[in-house]
Amino acid sequence: MGKIEKNLPVYADKGKINVIALFDSGAGRSLIRRDVVNKVVQHLLKLHKPIIFNGVNGKEAFSASNYCGIEVEMKGKLLSGLFYIIDKMPREMIIGVDFMQGWDIKLDLKNEDYTVGLDPQDVEIANF
Repeated sequence: MGKIEKNLPVYADKGKINVIALFDSGAGRSLIRRDVVNKVVQHLLKLHKPIIFNGVNGKEAFSASNYCGIEVEMKGKLLSGLFYIIDKMPREMIIGVDFMQGWDIKLDLKNEDYTVGLDPQDVEIANF
């Protein structure tokens, strides 16, 4: 109990790949490992300045110089988001708070599951 990992399909401009994703409510941003993203994303975006991610101990854990937009299939819905690319980390993908809040994802730790509260087809924008 307390850790949710799921095998999820990920889509980008080179196609589809399945990844093992950790849902991490303690991670402020979503991350994906470089070797994984290289299989599905053709064009990576470069950050002007690398971002340093600190661990719970306050020390540098990872840094990212690139990011990408990908779609993750969750509960039958294609959810898009930005993921920072990490050269080496133990997990293939970390779903962070930024992604979970954006799609109203709620974690059910007791059952090691989650729900998606926002359907991309229901997103509204103001009329111009």
